[in-house]
Amino acid sequence: MQKQAWASGTPEHHSETKIDENTPSNCAVVSIDFEDDHARLLMDGLAHDLTAQQCGMLVCILAETVKVLAGTSDTEACRQAALIFKNYKLWYGLIEIRTTSEEEDMLRSHVYWRTEHEYFFAGYFRGLHSPPGTQNYHAVQIAAGIDSNRTVISYDSKIVQLDIAQTSRLVEQLWIAGYLKAQVEAAVGHNVSDPSAVVENSCRPSFNFHEQSVGGEAFKNLRKFEWHGYGLSGKFPVAVKNSKKHVILDMDGSHHHLSAQNCAEIAKNLTILLATNYELGFQHFDEATLALLAASLEWHKFIHERAGCAGAKPMDIYTGNKRGYEFIASAYFQSNAPSASASLYHRVLIALDEDVGLPCISIDNRAFPMSIEEALWLIENLQIAGYVAAMADQ
Repeated sequence: MQKQAWASGTPEHHSETKIDENTPSNCAVVSIDFEDDHARLLMDGLAHDLTAQQCGMLVCILAETVKVLAGTSDTEACRQAALIFKNYKLWYGLIEIRTTSEEEDMLRSHVYWRTEHEYFFAGYFRGLHSPPGTQNYHAVQIAAGIDSNRTVISYDSKIVQLDIAQTSRLVEQLWIAGYLKAQVEAAVGHNVSDPSAVVENSCRPSFNFHEQSVGGEAFKNLRKFEWHGYGLSGKFPVAVKNSKKHVILDMDGSHHHLSAQNCAEIAKNLTILLATNYELGFQHFDEATLALLAASLEWHKFIHERAGCAGAKPMDIYTGNKRGYEFIASAYFQSNAPSASASLYHRVLIALDEDVGLPCISIDNRAFPMSIEEALWLIENLQIAGYVAAMADQ
């Protein structure tokens, strides 16, 4: 992504909104969904499409607001919220390194100030749907309401107030949706001779917190993996989806029911396997991949902070000197399958398949060697689905 300076000048806007202590409090419904490659901010029935960078910028602003409110409040909930978002810049960095949108696409102009007991942001987000030859902008203002201990958000002329818990949940939804949006932008932005191949192979996730409350799928993503080695050819489907409070990993028709902690543990050890091979010089990764690997332990911690340690089982680790034995992780994870006839445990093994020289995950005696790209996709989606499942327990 090219770096550009903030564009100067302020777009015309005829309805300038003022946020102050007189702004009325309300119980607005504010949330995020991600469907059909669109990240949308939903505010009391109004939908606003966002770019990945706009999602990331809102993450930064709202996380700073939470930190300011936490600093002026004596409640444990506020202090815990501030701790959760102490590394929010990492998530913004992951969005930024993936996105293909430019900074000028995010804001036309902006201003903010922050003191120990005050925070205010005002700017203009570029509208994604404008008539030909024109460009619309949306006025965005966010402030920390110290007196009410609430976040005050104005999007165009719509003003809402959120408490600490609501603001924290919105931050989480925004960085997940921004992360997914950046994935789609990166996939569609590739220069290939056959554009249809990009559409077929790029991420097509759906993510909607509204469905979580009624017991449906809150997150689902699927793609086709290649068969690697052993005389096999062609592709097989892989799907990661969140259902109620657990995750289903479907690999070539085999269904594996995992807890949020299981997802975190598998993703972390797949990451360590890749990092080990990088450190030994067997693999070479670009900046974006290294950033993803560095963030994996943060994902692991985030999921455990939300889901708790009850029922968490770390994988057993083995290391050796022989090629392919530098890092091996194994565990028996208790299955969350609703069917009484299903297996009570899933046997998971993560190692390098030395015959094809690729990372491999074996589940219930079925082995799936993966390319680096496929392994990264599985890591990312297990982390997102596991985190969404962990949030369902809140």
